[in-house]
Amino acid sequence: MYEQTVRIKGDLFKLFEQEIKTARTKVRRLLFRVVTGETVLRTLRGLSVEPGKPTYPIRWQSEKQRRYVMAKLRRERNLPYTRTHRLSQGWTAVVGEGMTIQFVNRSPAAAYVQGKRQQIMHKGRWPYAPSVIAQAAPDIMNEVARQYANTFGKRV
Repeated sequence: MYEQTVRIKGDLFKLFEQEIKTARTKVRRLLFRVVTGETVLRTLRGLSVEPGKPTYPIRWQSEKQRRYVMAKLRRERNLPYTRTHRLSQGWTAVVGEGMTIQFVNRSPAAAYVQGKRQQIMHKGRWPYAPSVIAQAAPDIMNEVARQYANTFGKRV
């Protein structure tokens, strides 16, 4: 086997570099339009739904968990429990690295209440974030395709 490379350089290389930079900027703007658009806002509303008051008796994962949560609430002087709404109001969507749109909730409780580590007492009450986002993904992809067609004049 033999291989030899011809390197693109000079003005042509600079032109390609500029086109790539311009395309990256256009793609980031396109994704920002999607993140601030109705499809993603509808998904954020779905993630932000709060359930009604809990039904009793509360189903705990274990007695150890029940003791931990009750001790934590006593320490925080939050008994009887009053919802802070930080979890439901903490959802945001951002343009991530590469070609991603990320749904983020910085609340420490998010993983246990709505995320992949959702605890038994929250199942069926709070929206399960992976399901809400997976259900919205086809609509989000369609919106990205529409924005791409508008930005670059090409259909996907």
